Amino acid sequence: MARTAPLTLGPVVAPLVHLNGTGRAGLIEGLRAAEGPLRQALAALERGAAPNQRDYYPLPEGVWQTARDAHVARVQAVAAVLKQIERVHEAVSDSEAGILVEP
Repeated sequence: MARTAPLTLGPVVAPLVHLNGTGRAGLIEGLRAAEGPLRQALAALERGAAPNQRDYYPLPEGVWQTARDAHVARVQAVAAVLKQIERVHEAVSDSEAGILVEP
């Protein structure tokens, strides 16, 4: 099975709240709208979407661990996206907009 490169997210940069742009409330509304489904997806991945070893034992050796590793990577990817959205939300809420939040 081919290995894929780990997910690399770019830097987190909060938008600048200003008179000609989207208002703070609109930015926060959009960020909240993204956070909810990401939290739900993360919970679903952690609860019911994890591979169960009983579904893999008839397969060749190593397949179970490959499936488990892929699942962990998916959980980490969703968690990383959620963390970035939360950081932008926090920065917009705290009036730190327009700055690099983290490298």
